[in-house]
Amino acid sequence: MDYGNSTVRGAQTMSRFRGDRYVLSTAFAAGLSFAQRVSDRFSYGVRLKYAYQDLGTVTIGIEGANLSDTSLVTDVVENAHGEPAIDIGATYDFIDSGVRFGAVIQNVSREVTYVREAFPLPFSVSFSIHAELLELLNKESELHGLTLGVESTHPRDYREKVKFGAEYRYMNTFFVRAGYRINYDQRGLTFGLGLHKKIGAARLRFDYSYEVYRVFGGVNTISIGTAF
Repeated sequence: MDYGNSTVRGAQTMSRFRGDRYVLSTAFAAGLSFAQRVSDRFSYGVRLKYAYQDLGTVTIGIEGANLSDTSLVTDVVENAHGEPAIDIGATYDFIDSGVRFGAVIQNVSREVTYVREAFPLPFSVSFSIHAELLELLNKESELHGLTLGVESTHPRDYREKVKFGAEYRYMNTFFVRAGYRINYDQRGLTFGLGLHKKIGAARLRFDYSYEVYRVFGGVNTISIGTAF
């Protein structure tokens, strides 16, 4: 059982130049997670969080037809809102076949109103399935392993997004990975390598990936880690 895991995510600030001043926007989310392994097959988790977004101030017309109307009345509106939300997820492991299924519901919340438009947080439902292919084919090996995975995400305001991925491993030391994304504006093909090695009491990890990112041409990612 794991509880009391706090998270703070998404603290970011963006600025644009409009006329003679900067328009700043800020967003963050902070939450508390609870997860429980009910059995060797079933686990679930819940995250309660608070999401905040500040899109800056904007001037709106209250009365009058246009800017040249002498009866024009304006007001300055502060576009900053915070709202609690909840994420819920669960996994089920078909142990004998090497297949695991997962589902997540994200951003269950009330509606937030900006000026005249009301909408909830970006709600989405995701499903995933991954399989240890050699176990599924009853050809388990201590030297080799092959994992295949698919994830489907259904946002409320966009087309369905799908991810495919595969990982080959040799002696749980050397890894080769590849994946592809469908219905993403910028991202598509990705592949990478990994090396995990135990030296004494330490476990060292090196991972590299390359991702086709249209606006940048390509993105290289390198991560190095250790555990004791």
